Amino acid sequence: MNQLESGQRLVLPLNCYDEEGYIRPPKMLWWCLAFLARSFLVLIGALSARQDSGQLLSLFYPHHWVLYIGLGIGMGPVLLTLMIGFRSTLWHRGWHQVFVLLKPMLWLTVTADVLLQALIATQQHWQYSVWLAVGLSFEFVMIVWLLRSRHLAYMLADWRRPHDSP
Repeated sequence: MNQLESGQRLVLPLNCYDEEGYIRPPKMLWWCLAFLARSFLVLIGALSARQDSGQLLSLFYPHHWVLYIGLGIGMGPVLLTLMIGFRSTLWHRGWHQVFVLLKPMLWLTVTADVLLQALIATQQHWQYSVWLAVGLSFEFVMIVWLLRSRHLAYMLADWRRPHDSP
């Protein structure tokens, strides 16, 4: 039974709930997952331009090892996106406890990405780069958001509870 059916006081505005009455993921979570999976997005974009894919990849990733490490780091956000997308299927199969892994996986991915950014900065001898500055700035925003988001905390608590089958 969800909060809307049980008559409990809602902890978030009504637009934060889906049709079944469960808390939706915050929009910032989707932005974080897209940013952390940016290597996949760049790879898909480069492969869609068949003739210039190598040049596009070298534009965003001058060193191939950065792309490969970015793809490895991006596996976590892709998996989390699939988990969130198929959440009702996971709930109805009784796998609601899998969402306990969501926040630790997010923290692990953010930490790995910050370490990758630091490695890139070290390779560039800490010379200023706009892309590196934007990346690290967004990483900082993600860390603060992960620490302070009540919406994410309420969502994770809601999703850990068993849900009724249809």
